[in-house]
Formats: sequence, structure tokens, C-alpha cells
Amino acid sequence: MQLLRPFAIVTILLSLTVLETVAGEKLLTCCTKVSTKKVTAPITGFRFQKKNPPCVTAVIFETTEGPFCSHWQEKWVQETIRSIRKKQNLLNAMRSVVTSTVSTITNSTGATREALSSNVTATSAIV
Repeated sequence: MQLLRPFAIVTILLSLTVLETVAGEKLLTCCTKVSTKKVTAPITGFRFQKKNPPCVTAVIFETTEGPFCSHWQEKWVQETIRSIRKKQNLLNAMRSVVTSTVSTITNSTGATREALSSNVTATSAIV
């Protein structure tokens, strides 16, 4: 029994050290290999990953089924990125027009309200 006590203490200390190391490290989530197959799930976005071993250079497509690691030099990958960027630019342009239109309507409404208030005041003064 006396012989097991030092062994138990060392085991506990080593366990705590391992747990502390795991808790202090950031979980590594990256593509360590890529696919050349075309993504079939709906794509919701993408990001680039630079090579930093064990991670490899990749385009990570975010899909409704989760991330998909693709080879950045594949023709379909480049075409998909261009298509997504084109849609994003169009959406941003539409948002800009909508924001500008709403601002103009607000200004027109404000001016109209001021004009109506002036007319009401003038009419009240006549009566």
C-alpha cells in the first residue's frame, strides 16, 4: 500500500498536466487534404486557407452540409468563386440603391410633413 501512494501521486500530477495543456491549446480545425470533386450541396459561402502544416492550401466551401475542402486550382472552384463574388457584388449594389431610396423617401416625407404643417397653421390663422 505504501508503495502505491507515490505512484498514485505521480499519476495524478501527470493527468493534471495533460489536462492543463489540452485546455490551454486551441483546437486545430483545418483542411489537411483536399478534394477535386465538385461540391453538390448548396454553398453558403467560402474562405481561403493558406498552407501551414499540417493544413494545406485550400478553398473551404461552407455548405448546408458543413465545410468542404476543395483544391484551389480546380477550374470549377475558380468559376464558383467568381459566381459567388458576382452575386455578392450585385447584392451589395442593390442594398446601396435600397438604402439611398429609403433615405430619399424619408427626406421627401419629412419635407412634405413640414409643408403640410405650415399650411395647417396658415389655415388656422385665417379661420
